[in-house]
Amino acid sequence: MKRELNKRIPFHPLLGVVRVLLVASAVAWLVSPVKVLTVQHEETGKTYIIKPVRDGETVQLSWVHSVEKTPWVEIYVVDENVLALREIRVQSFGAGVDAEVPVVAVNDGWIVMREMKRSFPELRFFYSNHVNHQLEVNGRELPMDDILPHHVPVVVKVLLKPRLQVFFSEVNDCATDLAIR
Repeated sequence: MKRELNKRIPFHPLLGVVRVLLVASAVAWLVSPVKVLTVQHEETGKTYIIKPVRDGETVQLSWVHSVEKTPWVEIYVVDENVLALREIRVQSFGAGVDAEVPVVAVNDGWIVMREMKRSFPELRFFYSNHVNHQLEVNGRELPMDDILPHHVPVVVKVLLKPRLQVFFSEVNDCATDLAIR
């Protein structure tokens, strides 16, 4: 008679608990919220860009002023669920330039305005490929020209979204960033 060897590892009740805890932890991580910067169509809500962000990261929006025909740069910092305006850079004073700013300096041909102490839950503008709109997060440009149609009303805002929803989003800019967020 042959002796049959039992090749199964004996079941230990603690092993089942560990498995359940691992699965529960993975599910909790996948549905946990992650902070993202979104660019959406103002009227339809269609999301064009979604980028994971953290508090303290910089968001830079720049374009060419339609009247002055000079560059305009606004630098924001992600602060919870708002964009806190930290700096504006222009090359000339003209239409739309805030004349009452606490700190104004001239640096390399730029008029630099700081310490405005203003926060915005969202930024709204008409995207146009004629004015060279650019959006950067921590110096990394997000490809608006490749994604947004010409002359659409957009809203840029910070949202909390489930990690899984961001990961599987068709417009996800950087799904691999989620692993380190």
